[in-house]
Amino acid sequence: MEIGILIALLSAFTSSLRESIRKHVSADFSSVEIGFITQVYGVILLAPFAGYYLLRSNIAPTPGLLFAILVSAAGVLSSTYIYVEAMRISDLSVTEPLRQMTPLIVALL
Repeated sequence: MEIGILIALLSAFTSSLRESIRKHVSADFSSVEIGFITQVYGVILLAPFAGYYLLRSNIAPTPGLLFAILVSAAGVLSSTYIYVEAMRISDLSVTEPLRQMTPLIVALL
């Protein structure tokens, strides 16, 4: 089996497992709590890689860059909140296909 096929299968399996766990967890926690936990763990896991990259590159923290980061963070937080609310009130089989189409919609924009 090629490594690409194996990675795709593992990615699909872990994605479906993550979404079903998120659906069950959303019954016990509020959307704000789930969004906060998701973003904090994402930052904790990615901070070492981002720090290494920023130290190795010549990117200067200009006001435009900082503004773009803040706007991006606000967009991610609001989309996470809306997504968790949708997971809470709808069936997983309705919500998940819409989420899988997000890259296609973004590419069309």
